[in-house]
Amino acid sequence: MKKDFPLGFFLIAAIATWAVYTWSTDETRITHPNHKASTAYQACVLAADHVFETSLKEANTDPSVWIGYKSAWDYAKTAKSIALGLC
Repeated sequence: MKKDFPLGFFLIAAIATWAVYTWSTDETRITHPNHKASTAYQACVLAADHVFETSLKEANTDPSVWIGYKSAWDYAKTAKSIALGLC
């Protein structure tokens, strides 16, 4: 009696092959050697840098702004991290 491979085996093999191919060629994946960040994310990072610079200038001008933080630099870093969190 001849034994055939079940159809499920071929289906699973096809899906696994597709998943590996998709994963390995996805240049938006951050661990990909040719990673290309999206332009929206790059714009968001630039906006966060602007928030940092503005916050640092504001904190250096008015020390009462960064009360509760270690320094004006810490206040600006926190503002930038909040902005990056919104990306």
